[in-house]
Amino acid sequence: MRKPMIFLLASGCVVTPAWAQDSGQVAPVAAPAKTVPVKSDDGINEIVVTATRSEAKLQDVGIAISAFTGRTLRDLAVTSTEELTAITPGLQLSLGGGSPIVGLLSIRGVSQNDFAGHIEAPNAFYVDEVYQPSISTSVQQLYDVQRVEVLKGPQGTLFGRNATGGLIHVITAKPTDRFGGFVQGSYGNYNEVRIEGGVSVPLGTGVSGRISFLRNKRQGFFANAVGPRLNADDTVAGRAQLRLKPSADLDILLSADIYKILPVTTGGAYPTAGVPDANGLGQPLPPGTPTGFGYVDADGKPFTGAFDEPGLLKRTQKNFSGRIQYDMGGVTLTSLTSYSTLFNDYREDNDQSPFPITVFYQRANAKYFTQELRIGKNRGPFRWTAGAYFLSVDGTYR
Repeated sequence: MRKPMIFLLASGCVVTPAWAQDSGQVAPVAAPAKTVPVKSDDGINEIVVTATRSEAKLQDVGIAISAFTGRTLRDLAVTSTEELTAITPGLQLSLGGGSPIVGLLSIRGVSQNDFAGHIEAPNAFYVDEVYQPSISTSVQQLYDVQRVEVLKGPQGTLFGRNATGGLIHVITAKPTDRFGGFVQGSYGNYNEVRIEGGVSVPLGTGVSGRISFLRNKRQGFFANAVGPRLNADDTVAGRAQLRLKPSADLDILLSADIYKILPVTTGGAYPTAGVPDANGLGQPLPPGTPTGFGYVDADGKPFTGAFDEPGLLKRTQKNFSGRIQYDMGGVTLTSLTSYSTLFNDYREDNDQSPFPITVFYQRANAKYFTQELRIGKNRGPFRWTAGAYFLSVDGTYR
């Protein structure tokens, strides 16, 4: 399946204070989007975000935004996009089948329930300004993050067709001209071990690099009476960035990363029959309720079952991008090129019983290419942005 498309965008705005779209209050921000706030003329701290594709003070942006620094996320123990829902009003992220096969993202009630591998969600997901077309990539763990911005309400003017309800934008930590880094680890129940880190290294005048990594492993939390435990996690990820600043006006950033979920058993999300509640989330029925195929779980516990098919989940994402920014005296020209590959393989015991009745299977093998050109002015009383965007999706889905 190939889906090439081109978007042209242009917008202009007079700078005015930003108000939330539904409450008449100042747009909520849970934490500063930059570690060093800017002082206004009256001495009040002002928050800088990039919701308009360029740095701007929050009160100058007419968008409802929730923004969190990486430090805030660590303090709140938020380690994945799914956990952002606990700290972001109006945001929900459901996992199809209870596993990170797909992420059904909902912002202010705008969502879709189709979990097919080729579907693009009505709420966009970006990493470092690069659009992620697959709904499976919106479910991932966060590591070495500078900040996360959640934009609420339609964002199609600057972020394209699939931002009907809003978007999530993950901005990773960038190379700096000072040597520094961190390593941190944690241990949790089900023998979960998580280690992440990042280090920036100056490589010369105007040249710096940064390497980041993540390792997370956890046993499954669904007990299987006739096989291995289900819904385990075995994730490994790494990112390398190179930044070149040959002059004060030119900034070049090259990035490559890989994200892998190694083969794990999965698919036991609903061993006890369930129905959607008022929020559309699955809730278990009383113990002893038969599944759709008539099987009754022996002990009635919601986190145990008997599955003849232990299931499978494995995913590999590879991303390469290059961003060039040139300041032409108040007007900035930006070129952003990206190439990504995705392989996703999933299998689950669909009848949720020890009998070989049905197995749900899904596989996606896709390649994505994007090219964005934009030019804009983000200073002064009148600001504008214009540009063009190209997206090509070439994939095989089963």
